Amino acid sequence: MYVNLAVSLAVDLGLHKEAPNSLFFNSIRPEGLIINGSFTQAAKRAYLGAYYISAAYVYLALRYIFHI
Repeated sequence: MYVNLAVSLAVDLGLHKEAPNSLFFNSIRPEGLIINGSFTQAAKRAYLGAYYISAAYVYLALRYIFHI
């Protein structure tokens, strides 16, 4: 459940894009996410963390299902 939330938040914030798009930030303040028109290191780490967690989750789920 939390994996889906982490991935959804990363995509909703537009962290999967190369450059930030102001349309993603209508209802939130992008403080700490964008500096000088590009994502901060913290934003990039958040995206990579969500990717890593979701990949590990899928790997463990497949390992459990197929007894690999």
